[in-house]
Amino acid sequence: WGMETNARRLLSVLVIAFVAWFLGLALRPQLKAAPADPPPACEVAVEFAPAGIACFDRVAAQALALAAGDRIRSDALGRAWKERMAPARLQALEVPIDLNRAPLEELMSLEGVGEKLALRIVARRPFQSVAEIASVSGIGSHKAFALAKRLVIAPSNDQCWYGMPVRVPLNSQAASEVALLPCAEKSPER
Repeated sequence: WGMETNARRLLSVLVIAFVAWFLGLALRPQLKAAPADPPPACEVAVEFAPAGIACFDRVAAQALALAAGDRIRSDALGRAWKERMAPARLQALEVPIDLNRAPLEELMSLEGVGEKLALRIVARRPFQSVAEIASVSGIGSHKAFALAKRLVIAPSNDQCWYGMPVRVPLNSQAASEVALLPCAEKSPER
C-alpha cells in the first residue's frame, strides 16, 4: 500500500471516531426537545461527508487533529482527505472563523460582510486581536461587536490550529507535498 505509518494511524483514528459517532447516533434513544429549547452548542463541529455533522469536545478534536469547520471526505478506494465546510454551512453552524487565515469566501459568510468588505479585511491582516477589526474601513464598533462572536485569532505558536482550505490526501501524501502545505511551514515568521 505504501502508506506512511502516521498517515495510517490518523486515518484509523478518523475512521474509529466516525464509527463511534455513527453508532452513538444509532443507539441513542430518540428524545425530542421542546420547540422552545435552543439547539445544543457544538464545541467543534466537523462534517463527515456524506454522513453529516459530528460534534467533538476540544480535547477529542485536538487528539484527532480536527478543527471546527473541517470536512472529512473519502472515496471508493478508501482514501480520505480533510477540507473546509462550505461557507453557508459554517454560517449555519456558527463555526468560528480565524480572522488571519480565513479565505475570502469564509469571511463573506459573516453577517453583513460582502466581497468588498472581505477584501478590506484581508488587506488589513494580520490582526493581533478580534477587536482590531473595528479599524477596517466599513466596520464600526457596533458591527465589530456583532462579528466578534464568530471570529477568533489562532495562537501564533500553533500554525495548524485552523483547518486550511486545501485538499490533503491523508494516506498518500509525499513528504515534498506536505512541505508545500501552509501548516508545514518551518519558519514561525509570517
